[in-house]
Amino acid sequence: MDIDSRGILLTKQVDLDWLKQQEPQFFQEYIKFIIDINSREVCVGMKVHRDGCSMLSNPRATKVEYIDNSVYGGNLFYEASSVVWESGLNMRYNIKNKTLGKNPRILVDEKFIEQLEGILRMWVEF
Repeated sequence: MDIDSRGILLTKQVDLDWLKQQEPQFFQEYIKFIIDINSREVCVGMKVHRDGCSMLSNPRATKVEYIDNSVYGGNLFYEASSVVWESGLNMRYNIKNKTLGKNPRILVDEKFIEQLEGILRMWVEF
C-alpha cells in the first residue's frame, strides 16, 4: 500500500516491519503519526503532521481549533522502538497546561503521554 503525503489512516493493528515497508518513506529513521484522542484514530506516514488531519474520519479534523484540541503528533523511531512526542500539533496543549519545557512542540506531561501511547499501541505494535 502506498502512502501519500497525508499518510494513511490505520484500520487494523500493524507492526514496525509493516510501517517500514510502506512507500514512500519520507524519513529514514522514523515515521510520523498523529492521534485523534476523541475518535482514537491513528494516522501514520505523513510528511508533515498537520497533513494527516485530513485523513481522520471527523469532518472537523482539518479545522485549526479542532486539531489543536484533540489531535496530537509524534515520531516513532524504528530501531529504538521509541516515540518522541514532537509536533506543532502539541503546542496548544503545552501552552494551555503550562508544560512548555525547552521546546513547546514536545509533550512532557507523563500522564497525558501514557494516555496517548495507550491509543497508539492499540494500532501499532512496538
